[in-house]
Amino acid sequence: MPAQSAIVAVLIHDHYNGQQTIRLPAEGFRDLHRSTNESLARMVSEHRQRYPQRPQHDQMHGR
Repeated sequence: MPAQSAIVAVLIHDHYNGQQTIRLPAEGFRDLHRSTNESLARMVSEHRQRYPQRPQHDQMHGR
């Protein structure tokens, strides 16, 4: 019989600023973390392609 993996409690925030705790096996937490990091990396990459040069501080504030 395979050994049970450790359970990890994760605090998540929903769109309404609510908080919930979910419990995942350690493997599930690693997969969730990897998926989140990949999504963030993709978003940053697309943003950098769309805006190749960083706007100057004054331009960001309409000055």
